[in-house]
Amino acid sequence: MKTSSWLDWLDFFLPNDLKEDTDNSLEKIERLRKAKIIIKFSLACFFLGQLMFILRYLLEPTHQQLQTLFLLPVIALITGLQAFVLKYSGSTRIPAWSILIVGFFIFLIRANTTGGVNSPVAFWYGILPVVSMLLLSRLESILVFLMTVLFMFLSTQPAWFEGTIFQVREVSTLPMVSLAVKFCGLGIIFAVSYAYETERVKSAKALQLAEQKIAQSNKLASLAVLSGGVAHEINNPLSIILGHLTKLDMHFRKEAEYPETIKRSFEVIRRNTDRIQSIVGALRMFTRDDFHAQAEKINLTDFLENYKYQEKIESRIHKKIEVKLKLEKEVYVNLHEELFSRVIENLVLNSADAISESSHPWIEIELLEKNSKVILLFTDSGNGIPKELQKRIFDPFFTTKSVGKGTGLGLALVKRIVEAFNGNFSYQPESSHSQFKITFDKSAAT
Repeated sequence: MKTSSWLDWLDFFLPNDLKEDTDNSLEKIERLRKAKIIIKFSLACFFLGQLMFILRYLLEPTHQQLQTLFLLPVIALITGLQAFVLKYSGSTRIPAWSILIVGFFIFLIRANTTGGVNSPVAFWYGILPVVSMLLLSRLESILVFLMTVLFMFLSTQPAWFEGTIFQVREVSTLPMVSLAVKFCGLGIIFAVSYAYETERVKSAKALQLAEQKIAQSNKLASLAVLSGGVAHEINNPLSIILGHLTKLDMHFRKEAEYPETIKRSFEVIRRNTDRIQSIVGALRMFTRDDFHAQAEKINLTDFLENYKYQEKIESRIHKKIEVKLKLEKEVYVNLHEELFSRVIENLVLNSADAISESSHPWIEIELLEKNSKVILLFTDSGNGIPKELQKRIFDPFFTTKSVGKGTGLGLALVKRIVEAFNGNFSYQPESSHSQFKITFDKSAAT
């Protein structure tokens, strides 16, 4: 439950999509963080700028640069408007760069009136790179840092601005040693900010990954309990149905005439009961926690060479698919052969369903050893999985197949089995085709 705060009114400036609580992705969290920084920074600059103008005007109504002084509320207004730009554009990059550009404009104005580096707004020299680090990418923040250093240097070179609208006042009290000290100070500020932001991003990603793993573990634990009960309750009546179906089939086969309609009905019933059995078997897999205890050293090369791919494919789509094998010799891994057979079966059938309509469908299985790892790449001729679905493909019961064609347990079960044997299973979005990668630690296979 959200607690109220006197700063809650600042949420008015948030884009509508950031006010919704349905998405807790790292991307949204980052956008929300940047948006709140922009809002607070913009409004703070607006109010402080107006206050500084009022105080300076009241204290020095005959200020020698009165025209320049009036630029202060204008700059404050422009900076404050970035909160509205954020609200109605939905972008954090546009107002972020706008704030930085206003900051550099202040450089030029102050250089014109006071010599720049020794001006009362010298805090901009340090704060602009820090703001850029918080709001932009690290590469962009380095660019802002270099621009800041350049502006500091240029503001000490009045001759370079001669004949332009930015006439820098002669500065006689700024030796190069003082300038070097300021450069070093700016460098330290930027380096500390860079290190802090890098560590913060790393920690945020690690925290979200840990939270996702905990949530997934809790979900799988709940699913395992539910699946065990459901599988047991379904399997018993299903066995009775199959038993009576077999008796009826045998009875009609003894008759002189076996009506074709009844024969087709038996085939439909048997096909669907077999599918229910397959689903029940997959559900039972989620309740098992003894995978690793059954591991034994197997020759993965021989296993993949002798696997009956076409038999599995034709049982699903009644069509041949070219299967290409690129296997290194004598690769051993600690696995349970029957369980890993289920892994290959699910991957083969998943690909067969996806590419069955292709003019030249193919599946390629590549086995190699690299950097103390055993890597199995499973690729098919498909065009890949849409980006918006990639995060969900390993969720139990998630499927994009039509009703009756997919259970949504295939890839989830593959991931569970592979990880049970200390492996890693992932989708490879950088491939031009649909590709999955299974990795095992080679040391565990010796």
